[in-house]
Amino acid sequence: DSCGRICLSISPANPNRVYAAVLKSRNKVGTNPANDFLAIMVSTNGGQSWERKNNAITASCTNGQGYYDLAFAASPIDANVVLLGGLDVFRSTNGGQSFSRVSDWTRDESDPKYVHADIHFFAFQPGSNTNVVAATDGGVSVSSDRGTTWSRKIAKLGTIQYYSCNYDPSAPTTLVGGTQDNGTLGLFSNDNAQWFELFGGDGGTVAIDPQRNTVRYVCSTQLGPTGNVVRSIVRTGVGNSTILSNGLGSGTSADFFTWVPALMFHPTDRTRLYTATQYVYA
Repeated sequence: DSCGRICLSISPANPNRVYAAVLKSRNKVGTNPANDFLAIMVSTNGGQSWERKNNAITASCTNGQGYYDLAFAASPIDANVVLLGGLDVFRSTNGGQSFSRVSDWTRDESDPKYVHADIHFFAFQPGSNTNVVAATDGGVSVSSDRGTTWSRKIAKLGTIQYYSCNYDPSAPTTLVGGTQDNGTLGLFSNDNAQWFELFGGDGGTVAIDPQRNTVRYVCSTQLGPTGNVVRSIVRTGVGNSTILSNGLGSGTSADFFTWVPALMFHPTDRTRLYTATQYVYA
C-alpha cells in the first residue's frame, strides 16, 4: 500500500504496544476522496513488527480530511483503550481490533455526544483512564468517561480564527465576520455583545449591502457529501439565508477558487456585487 500521513500513540501502561493510524497517500485515494483512511496498525514489540487490523474502522472515518485533522491517543492506564479523532471521535476498548463512533458533530451543541468537527489532539489526564480532552476546530471538549459523553469548554477561550470582518457604516457597532470552521458570525448593537451564527461551515469574506444594511452577503466554504469542496455566496438577513450559487463553479467546474474567495461591492454602483476565481463574476 502507498501510505500518507501516520499518527502514532503509545500507552505508558504497555510501552511495547504501539498504535499507528495510517492514511492513504493523497494521490492514491481513488474515485471517492472521502475514503482516505488506510488502516489501523498495531505493534506489540515496540515497532519491530506490525499487524494490520483489517475492518477495524471504515475508510471514510476521516471523511477525506485526514491530512488536516487526525488525532490518536491511548489511555495511560489501560493499553487496550485508544481514541481516534478525525471528523468525529472513535474509540476502541479491545486493543484496536474494532472502533465505534462515540461523538457526532451534527448534533446540537448541548447534546452530550456533540464534539465540534475536526479533531486535532487528545490528552488523557495523567494517571486517569477516564478523563480526556479533545482539541478541535471549535475549541476544547472534555470527557470524564473515556469519550462516551462530552462537554464543550470554550467560555473565555479565544479559539476562533476570523478570516475577515466587515461593519455597517450606518451602525458601526454592527460587525459580521467569517471564521475558520465556526461559521459566519454577527454582532449587533442591540444584542448585549452576543455573537450570533448567521451561516455555518467555514466563513469567508463578508459584504454588507450599503442600501439595505440588514442584508449581508458572505462566502461560505463547506465539504460536500463526497468530500468535494462546495463554495457558495449566501445572502443572509434576520432569521433567513439564501444560497446564491447559480453560475458559480461550486467545486464541479474548471473554476479555481481560493479557500476564502473575494467578495465586494462595486465602489460606485452599489447594486453590483463581485466575486472571483480565475474569472470575475458579478
